[in-house]
Amino acid sequence: MVQPYSVVISAEDDFTRCILCGCPAATPVPVWLDVVRVLYARRGRVKLSGIFTKHHRSTLEVESDRSIDWRQTRSRGDNDVRYPGGSYFILHERCWQYAWEYFGHIRLETFYDVLRDVPPPPEPSYANSNDCYPCLTRSLSEIVKYAKPLPVPSATVKARMETRSSHDPFRHLPIELREYIGIQLDTGDFFNLRNASRAMSVIFHDNCFWRSRFQPENDRGWLLEWEWDDNNSNETRQVDWRQLYHATSNIGAKFDTTMRVREVLHWIEDKINAGKGLNASPLDFYGRALQSYHNNSWYKLSTAGKGKRKSIVSADFLASVDTIGISMISGSKVYEQESEPSWSHTEAATEIVALEFINKSGRSVVLGKKPPKTAQISSKELALAVSKYEADKRYRRRQQPTCPYDSRGAHVLCDAKFFRGFRIRYTSDGIHSIGVIQERPGHDRYDYYDKHTTVLHGYTARHSPTYDMVLDRVSTVVATFDGGKLVELGLRGSGWRIPLDGRAPSLEGWDVDVLRYGTKLAKSRTG
Repeated sequence: MVQPYSVVISAEDDFTRCILCGCPAATPVPVWLDVVRVLYARRGRVKLSGIFTKHHRSTLEVESDRSIDWRQTRSRGDNDVRYPGGSYFILHERCWQYAWEYFGHIRLETFYDVLRDVPPPPEPSYANSNDCYPCLTRSLSEIVKYAKPLPVPSATVKARMETRSSHDPFRHLPIELREYIGIQLDTGDFFNLRNASRAMSVIFHDNCFWRSRFQPENDRGWLLEWEWDDNNSNETRQVDWRQLYHATSNIGAKFDTTMRVREVLHWIEDKINAGKGLNASPLDFYGRALQSYHNNSWYKLSTAGKGKRKSIVSADFLASVDTIGISMISGSKVYEQESEPSWSHTEAATEIVALEFINKSGRSVVLGKKPPKTAQISSKELALAVSKYEADKRYRRRQQPTCPYDSRGAHVLCDAKFFRGFRIRYTSDGIHSIGVIQERPGHDRYDYYDKHTTVLHGYTARHSPTYDMVLDRVSTVVATFDGGKLVELGLRGSGWRIPLDGRAPSLEGWDVDVLRYGTKLAKSRTG
């Protein structure tokens, strides 16, 4: 007998991406995106659905949970809900299994309640769907097993290693002291020392030194949270740590989804423990702002071998900040722009290279690197300059009109007296457009922020995703730069509200409380 539908899933009614990783669900490719579970509340109880797949029932030989009614929806658009109402949460099966393993055991009610405080994650953007990897739980022993052999030094390098210098001060030190010195250094600094001192080369083959690279404060510290296949306590003593370090130097973007989910789960864990009085309540967040949970070391690996350099920087946001400066230049990527049907044109995507936070006294903190001799311009002046440039280009008033972002670019100054967050547009190459969101005091929560004054600056792809990150009080801005350009952005602080982009869910917070607790609470959780 077919059961009546317990929960209806529709992008027009509620948030339909995975609440942990932000990737879409019910998507044919890759297959893992189409295998999901739904966590939902009914009649005061929290339930977890069985596995549901929309496109791969016969291929995977999975009997989809018939209590889920997944309505046919259009492609993503402004009419889709971008804010989770809380009546249900969608979880990829891989994300759910990873979460279950992370916590060991967690009550569904506890998990559901904390998820209501998790902001909607941005939808990851990939140039190729094959780059979208699921949460990985592969053991470290497997990473070593399938790793490429260590490179063998050339004859020239071997001869150089055997050459001794009487001026090398480290050759007089015992091996234990040299090992201790190597352990205290960053891996890059040790490599430099190894090139300068042949006496330190012996440490390169020392397993204890490579084991230290996996301590929490070093560049592979986050990997110690992964598990070995065997429960044998001697397993870790038999590890070739140098081989493991080499094996994990080329993992690229395969762990990207895993790390994003792990950051959110760590925050959820802190939130649960705070409720038990075990630690202070963590700051709220929005966007990509939780990298500190793994000491930011993951980003040193995510672009290994690509000649790029990722860095994560943050700035405490003080109440005295009243201006935000954004350095923007034209990049090498060219995209089709949003335009009227009668006029289609392309433009170089904008790269954001610096964010500057200026307080009332004129002092500032800069994230990134401001290009020298970049002209400063107000937000309104830049909007007028861009409008004039596009008009000149469209009607050919000038032979070769100059884009305001060309040459040295522009450093646009935005009013931030009532700053609450950012609106961004992005692609797989990074963030290309950005605007400052300000509060409108005295308005109700559905008109809390001024939609009309949130001006996006910069060019990007025609259909690139838009994402709002808004907190009631911003304490810290976290920015990730890759090769000098802004690729990710996040906020830490307190409180969060409905974003401007897209629609709010059809259910009100008190309606969700009835589903969850069986009664309407005195204080709604939506504010």
